[in-house]
Amino acid sequence: MLINFKAVLAGLILFGSEATLSHASESAAFSPVSGLEPGRLTVISIDELPAALKKNSEEDLRRDVKNRSATGEVAVYEKISDEAILYATTYQNRLRTLQEASGNAKSKLADIGASKLNDYRFEGVVPQGPSLRGPWSSFDRIFRRPDGTLIVLHEWDFVADGGGVMAVKELMNLKVQNVPARFVVKKSPSGKKVSELTWVSSKKYYTIAVWDEVGNSPQQTYNLEWLMALVEPIK
Repeated sequence: MLINFKAVLAGLILFGSEATLSHASESAAFSPVSGLEPGRLTVISIDELPAALKKNSEEDLRRDVKNRSATGEVAVYEKISDEAILYATTYQNRLRTLQEASGNAKSKLADIGASKLNDYRFEGVVPQGPSLRGPWSSFDRIFRRPDGTLIVLHEWDFVADGGGVMAVKELMNLKVQNVPARFVVKKSPSGKKVSELTWVSSKKYYTIAVWDEVGNSPQQTYNLEWLMALVEPIK
């Protein structure tokens, strides 16, 4: 059963199943938005948003501007709760094998065969959504980098769920596979950091989350260039 909701998420507005609720913004900006079409990505301007959503998006944009200045290092982090950070220690009891997840999926999982993700230690799949038994349309694939850092690749087949995605164009600060994308670094009250890159294909919504601060410095082994190279081959 679909739950009709719309939420601002990293510059994106989602409409669809409960599977995406765990990825919703911590702001309380839930509001109807006209022009959101099921099964499609729609790109709009901040000025087209309702007041509550516009305010949050403008705050995100101001933070982006601050972070683009000077050295390019993150100056102002997006806020994330300590409870969300705890995902790194609570996912294990929900892990399924890739075979089990694929066998009970509404559609084929994304192909990561050409991505360096395929070289990292794969721990399993965490199905997302309201049903524990499936069939599922939303998944987290769990990986560990050679240095032990957690990487989570989330995908949601919003077309299979009759959902839609709306992107705020001013907040799309990158492109993945030539489609709008948004990169942010989040920080919890306890100081834990998660870097997230979000993009939308013709039928799927993706987020790759790295439990580390991904920076722009060429001296950093796992920098933004590394992250972009990781996701570009995913299809």
